[in-house]
Amino acid sequence: NKLWYVVQHAGENFGLGKGTRHRPTRVNRGWTALVKRDPLGAARALLDCCRSFADHGYFLTDFIASQFAVKGSTVSLIDAPPALSG
Repeated sequence: NKLWYVVQHAGENFGLGKGTRHRPTRVNRGWTALVKRDPLGAARALLDCCRSFADHGYFLTDFIASQFAVKGSTVSLIDAPPALSG
C-alpha cells in the first residue's frame, strides 16, 4: 500500500509519452512557451527541480515527461524517486 498526499497544484504534466520510437515524448504548451520565452530560465528551472530532490538523498533513474509538472516558470517532480541506497 502507498500513501499519497498533495501539497499544492503543481501545474500541467510536463508532457506525454515514454520517449521511445513508438511512444515519443510530446511536451506540453506551457513548457514549450517557457523554453521559447526564457531558454536559460527553463533550463535553470529543470535543474533546480532535480537538485531539490538529489540534494536530499534521492536519485531519479527513469526520467519520463509525465513525472514532472510545469506551472509558470517552475518545474516540479510529481512522482517521487526512491532514496539513494548504500
